Amino acid sequence: MATERLELPDGQWADIRTSPNHAQYRAVIAAMEDAGTGRATMIEWASTVGRQMTAAWLVRDEQGKTLELDDEGWDAAPADIVDAICTEAQLIWKEWQAKRRPLATSRRSRSDPESRSGTSDVSSDAS
Repeated sequence: MATERLELPDGQWADIRTSPNHAQYRAVIAAMEDAGTGRATMIEWASTVGRQMTAAWLVRDEQGKTLELDDEGWDAAPADIVDAICTEAQLIWKEWQAKRRPLATSRRSRSDPESRSGTSDVSSDAS
C-alpha cells in the first residue's frame, strides 16, 4: 500500500493512501451519493474521504494524548488537524480518480447483438 506523508504541526503526521481498496472506494462513493441526494452533507463526504484514505497517523487531542486511528480517535481529533487531513486526502483521491483506467474489459462490446440477447455461439469463440 503506497502512502504519502502529510506533515502536521507539533510533530504530528498522517499517512494518506494513494489508492483505496474496494471497501474504501465503496465508502467514499456511497458518501458522495448521499451528499449528492441530500441525505448527508459535503462535510460528511469530506470526512469519509479523509477517514478512508488515512492509513496511519500520529495525532494528539487537545490535552496532548495520542489518539488511535479509529472512529473514536477521528472524532476526538482537533478540527484543524482533521480538516488538513481531509483536504490532502481529497486532493489525492481526485488525482487517483483522474488516473484510473480499466484494468480489464469485457470480451464482448455493448454493440454485439449476441451479448444483448443473452445467447452466444460458443463454437465461434473457439476459432
